[in-house]
Amino acid sequence: MTEARHYWLSTIHPEGRPHTRPVDGLWLDDTLFFGGSEDSRWRRNLAANPAVCVNLEDGEQAVILHGEVETHTPGAEESDRLAAASNDKYGYGQSRRDYEGKELLLLRPRVVLAWTLLHRDATRFERVGDRRRGPAAGSADGRDPRPARRSPPAGEGATGSAPAPPCRPRPSGLH
Repeated sequence: MTEARHYWLSTIHPEGRPHTRPVDGLWLDDTLFFGGSEDSRWRRNLAANPAVCVNLEDGEQAVILHGEVETHTPGAEESDRLAAASNDKYGYGQSRRDYEGKELLLLRPRVVLAWTLLHRDATRFERVGDRRRGPAAGSADGRDPRPARRSPPAGEGATGSAPAPPCRPRPSGLH
């Protein structure tokens, strides 16, 4: 997510039609920060319905984020981090004043889906409060509160001929 230059953002038009467009953004602290003109169609869509789906351009290494966009005004320290990340990624020459006290949009995904081989390493992460829960985490009582995965049954691969490896997050996944 950090290295992606563009993110495909899908919003919902007030009449129910999907609307998808690429946006620039920064991935920091498991959060996508981005912005854009309030007059744009996609921003007007978000004003009516903050639900979004965001995915990367790369269909071979899929990462799909689901959640609701919020507005956010960064303080000094966060603005310094955003400017540094923007300069590293895009080379725009941003500074603290480009972010501090200005309204940004952010997405803290509620659900993240990721895979390189769909039927072999598909992984689902869910946000619980301010914590991210991966495939191996469970609730405080040790039970996994996530709904059942829709993966091949244990011991079957995509074709039913080879054992499927356990689901696990990809090392390059969300960081």
